[in-house]
Amino acid sequence: MASIVDVTRMSTQTQHIWGLYGRNKDDNIRKEVELIWRKALLQIKTSLVDFYDHAYSFSVDPLPSWVDDGSIGGECCDWEGVNCNTTTGNVTDLSLRNIVPEKLNRYCKRNWPLNVSVFLHFKELTSQNLSWNCVDDGIVNTGLGRLSSLKKLETLDLSLNLITNEIFPSLGALTSNPNRLKLFR
Repeated sequence: MASIVDVTRMSTQTQHIWGLYGRNKDDNIRKEVELIWRKALLQIKTSLVDFYDHAYSFSVDPLPSWVDDGSIGGECCDWEGVNCNTTTGNVTDLSLRNIVPEKLNRYCKRNWPLNVSVFLHFKELTSQNLSWNCVDDGIVNTGLGRLSSLKKLETLDLSLNLITNEIFPSLGALTSNPNRLKLFR
């Protein structure tokens, strides 16, 4: 699983590419950004697969459409739970609700160690649903407060997890303007 340093490096790389080229439709630049997005999404999938292996001692592919083998499913905008703007191609919505199956989620023997810094790559993200996933307050230590840099994020759903009110100070700028963000807990 990638460390916070690796994720930060990838996020900086994404910003650098967009900073140099803006919204240029140049195919090479677009492919480079999409590669960064794919890597970030595959880090999420890897952390979830590792979670299954360690928490429940069985292997499962919770997001079978998330592949990076050049097949039809190789385009991350075609992946389950990933929605993109049809004009710009930017990832705008990540709906990862209940990717921990309900029968396992009900018991949450262990918590999914999701590194939320991975989401910093998606500058156009407006909605993120992480409900029903055995996520706990540990996400604070993975960069939760830095999600405030996602200026377009309007909805963050963390409901039906193992999160307490302790995380709210870490959300900082995300919750400072209640008209900007709908936070579900």
